[in-house]
Amino acid sequence: MTDNAFAAKLAARKAAAATPAPVDPVAAKIAARRAELAGAPKAATETGKDVSAPANPFAAELAARKSAPADPAAPKTWADTAKDAAASFGSGVSLGSSELLQLPVTALRGIKNGLNYGADKIEDAARSVVGAPLSDQARADRESTRQSHDLVGQAQDAARGALTSYLHKPETKTGEYAASVGAALPGAALMPARSAAETALNAVRFGVPSGLGSEAGGQMAKGSKYEPAARAAGGALGALVGPGLVEGASRVVSPIDTPAARLPAIDVMRREGIPLTAGQATGSKPLKWMESAISDLPFAGGGANRITEAQREAFTQAGLRRMGVAPVEGQLATPETMRQGAQALRDEFNDLSSRNVMINDAQLRSDLRGARTAYDQAAIPAQQRPVVGNTIGDLLAEPWGVHGERYQNTRSSLSKQAEGLRFADPPSADALRAVRDAMDAAMRRSISPQDARAWDDARQRYGNMKTLEKAMGGAGEQTAQGVLSPTKLRAAASAGNAKPGYVRGNSDLGELARAGETVLAPLPQSGTAPRQAVMHSLQSGGAVGAALSGHPIAAAAGVIGPAVAGRALMSPVVQAYLRNRAASGVRGIPTAPQLAAGVANGAVANSALAPSGLSGLSDLFAPQRKAYAR
Repeated sequence: MTDNAFAAKLAARKAAAATPAPVDPVAAKIAARRAELAGAPKAATETGKDVSAPANPFAAELAARKSAPADPAAPKTWADTAKDAAASFGSGVSLGSSELLQLPVTALRGIKNGLNYGADKIEDAARSVVGAPLSDQARADRESTRQSHDLVGQAQDAARGALTSYLHKPETKTGEYAASVGAALPGAALMPARSAAETALNAVRFGVPSGLGSEAGGQMAKGSKYEPAARAAGGALGALVGPGLVEGASRVVSPIDTPAARLPAIDVMRREGIPLTAGQATGSKPLKWMESAISDLPFAGGGANRITEAQREAFTQAGLRRMGVAPVEGQLATPETMRQGAQALRDEFNDLSSRNVMINDAQLRSDLRGARTAYDQAAIPAQQRPVVGNTIGDLLAEPWGVHGERYQNTRSSLSKQAEGLRFADPPSADALRAVRDAMDAAMRRSISPQDARAWDDARQRYGNMKTLEKAMGGAGEQTAQGVLSPTKLRAAASAGNAKPGYVRGNSDLGELARAGETVLAPLPQSGTAPRQAVMHSLQSGGAVGAALSGHPIAAAAGVIGPAVAGRALMSPVVQAYLRNRAASGVRGIPTAPQLAAGVANGAVANSALAPSGLSGLSDLFAPQRKAYAR
């Protein structure tokens, strides 16, 4: 032993360090639990040896799932999902159609099972009172006996099983929803409807929402005995809210309704190449006020004003086309244009007349004598003008007919004389027009077949020219510049003898005039409360900002903001969006019978995809049977 005290102490400490430390029992248990969760063998914690930390159990589970072999039948791409959805939709349509045909049988089974359920509950209550409850085996035997005697139910289930064995089974959630939508469509197609378009509308606003609602309910109660009821409730709820959802979605796509009475006028405008603003196309007065007011703001682009100018030019050219004037860019109904059009028509009539002869047939003679009789009844001989009797006598005296050129000169003279006597001597004016009309009818019967169509077209354009002359003869700055006014055209097209044709829709220019009055009627340009309200709302924001901040940038924003809004509103993209009617056809408030039928269809048809098929709804009070397992 050494005499060095320090060496002795050091040796004692080394000996103590070599002795094993006592084991903490709590720490040992924690280490063992971690090792157990990690799947590692228990360490010799009792000996106090070091145990390495185990892995995270959640990470281990995730790693195990990743390492599991993939299901080769599971869809892996969007294309696989789309294919599954399409096939499942077809299966749903087949199931929905089948269940629709079986609906009477299903309803009877549901009633019978409901009665049995009620009777069983009453029996159970009575047995509970006397202390003699049925055993589980007795209950099972009772249900087995009922099922063995239910031949109709067995046949229905067998038919369902045979059908579903040939149908595609959904492999994805998307496929399951597609199958439910498909199952709801056959019933929606048979709902009350007044047209094929309304039948399609019912499918959109009842079939699709009820199918989605049914599947959502089925997913929440999947695998339980309440899944059929959940599908029925979800389908009924979907049918209730479906019309509102479709209405809201259609408002996003097509924000403004266009009245049906306005559509024919819009079609005429489009056919004639006349541009319209969104407000004019939809008939929305607030939008028209906005378009009118915003275009007058500084730097707003003047979009509405440019469209208005283009409308005036296009509308005028549409009228000129109807009298045979070929459209030229920038052309208006100026005196020179009207003269050229009239001369072109005279040349065309002269050309056609020179190749034909008005034959003095029996019908012409009868018409002339009728005109003379009507004149004699309208005016006494002393008041009659010789020109009427002389013209009728000369025409009746023609042994064979009148050459085309002579016919043309005579009828033109009769038209001028009748127009001159329209107010001074109405009976004579009517008689002259009757003679002219008789000659026109005779010429139409006499003209050669190859010229008949050209003759009719020229006559119509001639009548349109006379109407345009009346419209362009009015007062006004725009009219003096050659702009054809829809209001003045309507007045000319419905004046005098032309009124019946205008009212009945038989007037060529009457159609254009009616469309112009419907769509192009201008709004007041100043001093009106709606216009002032629009202007104030557009300008007040910037003005207030400038006043509060006192900064020139705020004042500039007060001008730039409305200007940007004006350009945006009148941009082609925004105008096309506001006037589009792409989703207008899916709007409409369903009738009470339609709503009731939609709810019933959603409650019944959409439960066809429950684990026990549609029978799951009828068998809600009976033990569950698997007929269509997913």
